[in-house]
Amino acid sequence: MKRIYGLVLLLLLTFAAGIRAQKSTATGGHDALTVNVTGLRNTQGRVWIGLWNSPAGFPEGDHYAVRNIWIESSEAKQGTLTTTFADLPPGEYALVALHDENRNEKLDKNFLGIPKEGWGVSNGFFSKTHGPSFEGAKFAVNQPTQTVTVPVRY
Repeated sequence: MKRIYGLVLLLLLTFAAGIRAQKSTATGGHDALTVNVTGLRNTQGRVWIGLWNSPAGFPEGDHYAVRNIWIESSEAKQGTLTTTFADLPPGEYALVALHDENRNEKLDKNFLGIPKEGWGVSNGFFSKTHGPSFEGAKFAVNQPTQTVTVPVRY
């Protein structure tokens, strides 16, 4: 129970920081990362995707992310949303996706503290004993074009 609470707390902090919609902008690099968020159970609300290039703050808030974006869930096709982060410098990155179905900018949870809305991290990282870590979710961006999938869990 304590470990679930820790995971929920980390995810709630992401929304508590007052995430604002931002479009990807150039950072002087040359690689493009296409992100597929899969497993969305419906087209209600919005999906937030955050991209980190270090463990600092992962996944606690958008101010730690090097890029982030809100996408309308209605854009999903067969449970999948796709976006691209352009002009990324080569390096190690990790992604977080959160499905805010009711648009209240927080991760809703039940009375036990278990998330009722979907969330996921790159590499499909999931643990029943602790929250997501940058180490478990990181991947290398080292090609001009690359695709990563983030499966969402409910």
